[in-house]
Amino acid sequence: MAFELKEAGSSDLEELGAVLGKAYEQDPILTQLMPGVDQATQDAFWTVWLREDLKKPGEKLFKIVDTSAGKVVAFTKVRYPAKPIEQAEEEHDAPPEGTDIPLLMHWFEQMDIYRDKHMNYETDYFVNVLCTLPGYHRKGLGSELLNRFLDDADKANAKTYIQATEMGAGLYPRFGWKDIEELTVRTPKGPFVWRCMMKEPGSGRYGQ
Repeated sequence: MAFELKEAGSSDLEELGAVLGKAYEQDPILTQLMPGVDQATQDAFWTVWLREDLKKPGEKLFKIVDTSAGKVVAFTKVRYPAKPIEQAEEEHDAPPEGTDIPLLMHWFEQMDIYRDKHMNYETDYFVNVLCTLPGYHRKGLGSELLNRFLDDADKANAKTYIQATEMGAGLYPRFGWKDIEELTVRTPKGPFVWRCMMKEPGSGRYGQ
């Protein structure tokens, strides 16, 4: 296999939405979020979400393409420092029928509350999404994506914030992230803990 890392754009969003859907099929929150909603509809929802966020200041996407297969197999959604736009409440398309809307709102609200609490949007960097297709795990693709982004953060001598699931939290200390607080999302199947983590500029090892 041969891989190529490059910045993604609006023409990639449908494929990225499908990658996100497949990568998180077993996620303990996402499996409860849209019970009974077919995968194509879920992928379309995430595509819209990515498109709306890409309009915000500082938002970027990086992708890794399996050049032999001609498809995106991993990507990251990140935010560079930028002054937030003062605007009225955001408008989004309604989630697909069958979505647990209270859980969706609670999950997004918790993420926003803790992000606002711990990071400075005008000086800090932020990793929002890091995902890899199941068949491409353990090939170093996530580390390559993080390295690409963290190079920019370190050059700017900036901190980098992340909200990590328990499944993913084992990776990030290798890059210098440290726990600062736990974030709890309440779901019908019980609470799930995410870990708020901050990386100081120039700290840690860049993976293995």
